[in-house]
Amino acid sequence: MKHKFVFLSLALSLAAAARAHFVFVVPEENGAKAKVIMSEDLKPNQQVGIGLIGGTKLKLRDAHGRDTQLSLMRAEHAFEMDLPGSGQRLVYGMTDLGVMQRGTGKPHVLLYYPKTILGNAFD
Repeated sequence: MKHKFVFLSLALSLAAAARAHFVFVVPEENGAKAKVIMSEDLKPNQQVGIGLIGGTKLKLRDAHGRDTQLSLMRAEHAFEMDLPGSGQRLVYGMTDLGVMQRGTGKPHVLLYYPKTILGNAFD
């Protein structure tokens, strides 16, 4: 029983230490603007250089299926963008961080596909 407790304690401590940053599109309440951030949650992370995601390409798809390319404007610890239209819309795209390598691990391509739904996703 003691071994199970030690294993469980170790597993929980490692899970708490494992953290990852992702690219998020965070819309304002009115849906007119959004921020693009790289963080562990939906708040800008001041510890992450925002220039890393400056090449993010995003589009807005309206309720009729028409896509509009969005322009990112640099802000403090985030990028901001205007979201044209109103009602149900989808913001989607890709962040290509290229080939990355951690320590002596194998190199890998790091791609993010941020997406957010504006309006009621079930309407």
